Order: sequence, then structure tokens, then C-alpha cells
Amino acid sequence: LIHGITNNPIYQVVDQMGISTVAVQDTILLDENGTPVEEQVDEQVSTLFNQCLDETFRKLSSQPQQDSFGALFDTTIPSEYANDLLFQWHQSNLELSCGASFPHLGYDWNDDEPYEYTGAHVALPESWNAVTSTLADNLNILYDSPVRSIRIVTPDNHKMKSTTPRQQPQQPPTISPSIQQQQQRKSRRLQGEEANLRRSSRSNKGIASPLLSISDATSLSYDAHVHYPRHHRASTKSRPQVQVTLLNGKVMQADAVVCTLPLGILKIPHDEPGHVEFDPPLPDDKQTAIDKLGCGLLNKCVLLFSKVFWPSDVDFVGVVDTPPQLILNAQVVTGKPMLVFMFGGDLAFEVESKTDVEIVNMCMNVLRKTCKQVPEPCDYVVTRWGQDTYARGAFVYIPPRVEASKQLQVMSEPITSENGEPLVLFAGEHTTPYHPSTIHGAFSSGIREAVRLDLHFFPDWNDNLEFEADHLYKKTFTVKRKFQSKFEGSKQNCEPPPAQPVTRRRRDGVMTLRKRAAVRNAVNGTTSPSTARSPASALEVNKAPTRRSNRIAGEPVVETMPALPGKQEDRTLLRSYDSYRDWKIIGEHVFPVYGQDSKQKSEAQLRARYQQLKPKLHPRLDSATLAKWLAPNEHDE
Repeated sequence: LIHGITNNPIYQVVDQMGISTVAVQDTILLDENGTPVEEQVDEQVSTLFNQCLDETFRKLSSQPQQDSFGALFDTTIPSEYANDLLFQWHQSNLELSCGASFPHLGYDWNDDEPYEYTGAHVALPESWNAVTSTLADNLNILYDSPVRSIRIVTPDNHKMKSTTPRQQPQQPPTISPSIQQQQQRKSRRLQGEEANLRRSSRSNKGIASPLLSISDATSLSYDAHVHYPRHHRASTKSRPQVQVTLLNGKVMQADAVVCTLPLGILKIPHDEPGHVEFDPPLPDDKQTAIDKLGCGLLNKCVLLFSKVFWPSDVDFVGVVDTPPQLILNAQVVTGKPMLVFMFGGDLAFEVESKTDVEIVNMCMNVLRKTCKQVPEPCDYVVTRWGQDTYARGAFVYIPPRVEASKQLQVMSEPITSENGEPLVLFAGEHTTPYHPSTIHGAFSSGIREAVRLDLHFFPDWNDNLEFEADHLYKKTFTVKRKFQSKFEGSKQNCEPPPAQPVTRRRRDGVMTLRKRAAVRNAVNGTTSPSTARSPASALEVNKAPTRRSNRIAGEPVVETMPALPGKQEDRTLLRSYDSYRDWKIIGEHVFPVYGQDSKQKSEAQLRARYQQLKPKLHPRLDSATLAKWLAPNEHDE
């Protein structure tokens, strides 16, 4: 998903590429038996949940960080709601976007809210592969080349002691008043508009400064009226170089390297496979930030069926059960009868140790309880991001007693020479205090480091401008929270507040429940009015899910799926090896395949079959280009 498309740089790129998107926001909430939850009941519980969040933020704003956010939040929950499944569903829905459950979050887990984007939230029918493959056009890429170490060497080939640039502000810096006047905006809630889904809907979205332009007509530029004296670039022969050693022993050399290794990879201990060594070692403050920041998880199970048998006119289906479930109706995005179960919080970590069969069975049991005539899936995919060889996690989260902005800011700082020349730069969603744990945050951080290099290596072209990260970001507006003078959380006093502009968004997490199709009240049989889907959505509402006695989900979009390539076992083997590169994990967690009668396979059998199926490798980099990248002593080998 792209979370908020207004002024979002990654959406601008997708739009320029001509890649289609589909808005997703409509949701139906069902109980464990498949009966739609009464909208009034849900509104009451949702209101109470938001009241508890308000009270928690009020408390933590007046005391130092001690316990987790979850421990403080639990003190605000009325006793009669302590085990309420609907209340737990709302909490689980928000935890999906946090990377961890409330008990594992610190007070600063949402410090980035002033910078988040507004606008619709959209999915890509062609997947992110369409974006990355287009961005890769005409680029020289060395595939299948894992990195062993990153080393900084002086001209005489001796090691040097790495340094970091001047200390940056511990809090995200504010933008200059002149730019604020040009770009002052207000949230949609302040304008009385409805809020849509987002990973954290308490947030007030932000925009990237137009000083950083991603348009066809305008090149990257900075605030031209700000000038700083700079020294011109030193000769390459007299400056340190950066060498990257691959697992195959080849050594690449460059003036500077941008390291986009995920936080999970940076956390791998030196004595474990996959560890990347830095020579000299990373500065103490950066290593401390790596150790303190949490690596969160958001796992999924994708099920492909022969036809649609679920409520087809909504984008999400929430199931109030134990554990709570959130299911993306991928049919509205891809046109294929496909469901995506999303596992967040503690459940995301639990599924890491489960087998494919156990996970698919868990999902199928949910469907069998809530839908009629559930067929067996034609295909499925299970993610375990914590065990993915090149990820070791999904995205960053903020644990208890961690200063979010300070540690994320440290992660963004480059390693420089004694003269301040950037040598090893860092990018990724874990290196920005403005947009952490998002795709647009990762993309923007890459642009940030590109600008940093451009200003350093081409000072004359940039009027000797000094790099300042806060030129690239801007708050939407100053967040002002209003708290109730007295917290009133109970079943007797949790009516939805009257419709009026407020200062912030509600905590609806990944999805919103405010727009839904007409549903039949499970108690009295009356029908609530329907709300039309967003014009940006792929389909119009044409069927209304009813109470359990009539659980139908519209006409199947695809009666019979075309034949899938190869056998289920072969497809699963190729996918799992691409993710894990670990035959023990594949043998213990992935095989045997769900729905197959085959016995457990040995590692030797899996290896042999993979060699028969081994896909065509990425195109090799031509020798002339590769030779330019090799360190000088590599040419003689």
C-alpha cells in the first residue's frame, strides 16, 4: 500500500510511470460466526478505544519514560472491557501498523505523526515489482552478490578511524519560517473531511517540501537563498576510498557507498551467518541506535481460490475473534479471487515458528466459521519476514525507553573522513525520524543521501550549498492535542461524539470502519444505510453481506482459475528458497505443502529438486562495467 498520496514522492513516481493504483478503505466487521457487527456497537467501542488512547497520551506527556506504552494503556481500560473481543480487535488493528504489540512499544512510537501524508491510501494491482523494475531500467546492477564487509581505506591502503559529522538535533528539526509560510497546510480533519485508513490514524499527515521536487519538469533543488561556505572536492587520489567485499571474495571500490541494509541485517551478531562487518567498526552512537531500535514484523498469508465466496464489495474484512483477524480482499485490487490475511502484533511473531500447514489451516478455519461453502485454495504464499535472508524483519518500531527521533536521526548520519567527506551513507525506512516504517520513508531517505552526495561531489553545480536534512521535510501543521478534563470510559458513557472538526485523526490503524456497505442488523433485522465506495475504488458496491443465515458474498468474479504453472510443491519450493536460503527452515516449516499427501522431504531431496527447477538467473553484469567497480588489486587476479 501507499499510505497517503497527497504530495507523497513515491506516489508521484508511480503516477509518472503510468502504474495503476486502486483506493482501499471500505470495510465490513464480522463476529466469530460471520454475523456483521452492529455499527452502533462498533462506534461505541471505537470511541472508548480512542478515549483510552487519549488518556494514555495525556499521562505519558507528563511523566518520564518508564514502562511500555501498553502498560500505561492497560490502566485506562475499564474493567468491563478488559476481555472484550471487539475492543481487542481495535487494539490489534492498530498494532498491525506498529510492528509490535502495545506492551513492546515505547512512549515515542508515534513521534513521526506531524510528517505523515494525507490523501487516499492505494494499492498497486501490478505489485511493487512494476515500480522497482522500472526504476532499475538502464542501471548497472550486480545481482546475487551478498555483501560480507564494508571497509574504509586511506590512499596508502591503511585502515582509518571513522568519524561522524557534527551533532544533529535530537528532535526532528523545524523548517524555516519562509518555507512554512509558503506551504502551511491543515489536516483533513481540521477541514471537516473524513479520515481514511493509515498505519496510524491518530496521525496528522505531512508533505515533502517542494524544495525536493520529484516532477518531470523540475530537477532536485534546494532553498537557493541560503548559502554556506564550502571547500571544493579533494582529489580522488588523496581521499579515502570505500571497499565492499562480497561473499564470493570480489572487492568493489568507490568514493562513497550508500548502505541500505535493513535494520534486521545490521542487528545480526558478528558470529552468525549474514553478518556484515564494518571496518573500522561503526561509531558507538550508531551501534547503540542499532541495538536499541526494534525490528518489527507484519506477516501475511495469501490464499488464492477458484472463485469469490466472501463479501466482495469491501476492501477489508475484519473478524472479531481470538486472535483478531484483518483480511484484505485482494480481488478488488488484482481482479483475482484472492485473500490476504495480515498478522501483526504478537501474532506476527508467533506465525514465524508455525508451519505453512498450520498457518493455512488457521486461516481456513476463520473462513469456514464466517463464510459458506469454502473451497480449498488453489495456491498460497506465507511470509516470515523475521527469517528472510535479506531482511530479518519487516520495519522498525520504537521499544520502551527509546528516544525515537534521536536514535533514528543517528541512523541517518553518514560516516565521514576527518575532513568531513561522506564515505559510508545510510538509507532505508529505519534511517528517518520523519517517515519510519514506510515505503515512502525508505524512498525519501534514498533521495536524501543522493542529494547529500550531489552537494558534496558537485559543489560548484550547487552553488556551494551545505546539506541540511530538514530542507527535505516539512510538518503539515503543529499537532495540538485536546484532552478531556475528566476521563469517562465506561459502557454507560462512551457514545460517539457529535460530528465536528477535531485537531487530530482517530486511531483506526490500518483500516477505517466508517465506510461500509449496507448490512442487516444482527439483532432486529433492520438494514443500515449504505455508503458508496470511493470513486477511486476498483468496484462499486453491488451486494450487501447479510446476517449469518444468508451469508452470501456476491457473484464469483472468476468461476474457474486458469491452470497454474507447475505443481504446488514446486512453486512453494522456489518461493521459499528465494526468501530463506536455508534448507532447515524450508524442510521444517514449509514442507509438507498444505493440501498435499506427500511425506516430509529430506534436505537432500529438496536440494536435488531445486537444482532441477532452478530458475534462470538475473542477467550478468558485463565484464567491462564490472572491471570499473573492482578495487585496483582485483584487476591483477
